Amino acid sequence: GRSGHVRACDPYFLYAASNTGSLLALLAFPLLLEPELTVAGQSHAWLYLYVVLVLILVSAAAMLWRADKPATVQQVAPPASAIPWRERLIWVALAFVPSSLLLGVTTYITTDIASAPLFWVLPLALYLLSFIIAFARQSWLNREVLLKAQSIGILAVSILLILVLAFQRGGSVMLIVSVHLLTLLLTAIVCHGELARRRPDVGVLTTFYFCMSVGGALGGISNALIAPVIFSSDYEYYLILIAACLLRGPTARFTIRDAILPLLLGVVAALVTWFAVDSKLLNLGGRMMLLLPCALVLYSFAASPYRFAIGVGAVLCGVYLVAGSANVIHTERSFFGISKVTKVEGGARIALIHGTTMHGSEFTDPKRWGTPIAYYALPGPIGQAMTRMGPHPDVAAIGLGTGALACYRKPGERWTFFEIDATMERIARTYFHYLSICGENVKMVFGDGRLSLNAVPDRSYDLLFIDAFSSDSVPAHLLTREAMALYLRKLRPHGVIL
Repeated sequence: GRSGHVRACDPYFLYAASNTGSLLALLAFPLLLEPELTVAGQSHAWLYLYVVLVLILVSAAAMLWRADKPATVQQVAPPASAIPWRERLIWVALAFVPSSLLLGVTTYITTDIASAPLFWVLPLALYLLSFIIAFARQSWLNREVLLKAQSIGILAVSILLILVLAFQRGGSVMLIVSVHLLTLLLTAIVCHGELARRRPDVGVLTTFYFCMSVGGALGGISNALIAPVIFSSDYEYYLILIAACLLRGPTARFTIRDAILPLLLGVVAALVTWFAVDSKLLNLGGRMMLLLPCALVLYSFAASPYRFAIGVGAVLCGVYLVAGSANVIHTERSFFGISKVTKVEGGARIALIHGTTMHGSEFTDPKRWGTPIAYYALPGPIGQAMTRMGPHPDVAAIGLGTGALACYRKPGERWTFFEIDATMERIARTYFHYLSICGENVKMVFGDGRLSLNAVPDRSYDLLFIDAFSSDSVPAHLLTREAMALYLRKLRPHGVIL
């Protein structure tokens, strides 16, 4: 802005350039640095590159200090104090929503869909890409087409969330992840594109940049620090989707019809959910017959930001309240995701649900307590293996779940459960009876299974269960060659891994 360059009056394209650098560095980490460098090597590389960055900044400052200071647009631009506070708040909000949505999508996918190493690189790359597209010198985006695509994306995410909430149905992991990530990208481009469209003269660029930074920081704070404390489920993801609908037109006017029609749709969605929840009568075709009209009505609201936001919020809220009250006994949130204890099969069993997956169940009839069922049933693979094998003096299991494995313990055996989430033991002892009946004296070790097992002396166990899941996926670091070598080291001769 002070350089006298031909584009000094509108230097915002440099924001696209800086985010291009960030994107290249981000992609270089998992592809080049992480595979080739040790942790210490990465630390040294970071230190050297940071020194280079400081030298570049000092050089740029020296060049600017020595240069003549030509008249620029700054001298005729309005002062920062002339910018209305409403405009500043809009800047903050337009930066806040994509930042919060980035973390919401990342958390939802990595805890409820698939636990994959370095997965956070992908949504963060899309977030940076949205800045590059929005602040490019020449924009090729058609705003109307972009808004329609975003509305379809938000509807698709809402339908996927309803399928999980009301019908406990997931679907193809690739499809689910793709829909959530594409909606993140479209929403980020819409918000950042609006920021680029509202950019002020270069004279108040610092104020604009500060407001953007505040919005981005607040997005991170709200998701990482506030939401886990005040919410028992991932409500922040739903709320930020609603906020994204509102920001489709920050200057739109609100009318009473924008509230009445969406609220009526929310009531209908709640009634349908009340009928459909845990219903075996609704196959895929039946579910689509219920969801498709809801999606079409919501799409008709997309032209009005308020109507669209209230509609998405009313439908999600109605479905969640009914689904959450119909069969859910307990919901608890931890760093590792959201765990629910629910009634299934008309109350004949209770089940532990983590993310989109059932992780064990038990009969509600007291006469049948302590009988392993579901994955751990006697006719199943675990039951077959345990009945054919003789006693094992020392047994370890990575992953607790409901504690059903403990009911295969034979007299004289010493069992140890390695569990990363202390919430699991509390749920297992409070709502299930496997540990109280079969595992009163089992040892609990809390912490990452691989790290905790590594601290145990070699050749300590005769039988080792690997039964750790995050939603429907085994954490990848428990499946590597190094992990398998660790398991083998901890086994005694003729020991068994299940």
